[in-house]
Amino acid sequence: MSKRKDKSKSYEDKWFKNIEQNWASILYGNALLLPFTLPIIAWLVICQCYSALLGAASQAVGGGMVLMCLGLLPCAEIYAVGLAGAVWLNKCILYDGNMGILKRFAEGIRTNALKYMLFVFLMWLSSSLAMITPALYSLIGNAILFGVGSVVAIGQTLLIIPPMCLAMIQCVFFEDKLRLHLSNAYKLYFIRPFKTIGATLLSMLPFTLCMFLPFIWQLAFWVVYVVVGVSFGLLFRLIRGKMYFDWVLARSDKAQQNNIENN
Repeated sequence: MSKRKDKSKSYEDKWFKNIEQNWASILYGNALLLPFTLPIIAWLVICQCYSALLGAASQAVGGGMVLMCLGLLPCAEIYAVGLAGAVWLNKCILYDGNMGILKRFAEGIRTNALKYMLFVFLMWLSSSLAMITPALYSLIGNAILFGVGSVVAIGQTLLIIPPMCLAMIQCVFFEDKLRLHLSNAYKLYFIRPFKTIGATLLSMLPFTLCMFLPFIWQLAFWVVYVVVGVSFGLLFRLIRGKMYFDWVLARSDKAQQNNIENN
């Protein structure tokens, strides 16, 4: 990780103070992200209805899974553009407080939208393989293939999705090229893989819970989450991510200092 955008070591108190003093700005950022969020929510709800209607028709459900994944891609890419603005905006709120909310949101889109679209595409590809592969093997009717395919499908998501989440957070704190964001994300991931996976699963929990709720509760859940929850989830990931990055950097600096002293 090359150039740091912030060299302060005592920022936690300032961050929580800025969160406490800028509730309205955080909710405003949520509102700016809302138009980018609506397509993916609408598509997921439609697919849930479609799946419920098909019921036990296994071949139709398999086809519905492919259709859901294909339709999800453009919706996810739209969300990625807004997410780039929202993450940047929340970082600015943490550091600077209430400073030009709309301007900061647009700045984040200009700075990181293309990177976020790539990260989201890789996450979409991984998630789609994880959902479609077991369904295809189940249609074959071979229990061994189904078991192996399911393990491989889940395993590849653990190698792709958590590092991409780390790369998204890196983009707002470090001025690096795309390949460095990706390589650093994997280096950071393998230092603490289980904590990284846990943080990723926690951030994806609302999407996972939504899949198991009755239709009416799904709608209510998404309304509450979109209006209030998204920005606070992003703030949680930003704070945890920055603390983790600083821990790794401090560890690296200490190792380099020890090597210099030993030599």
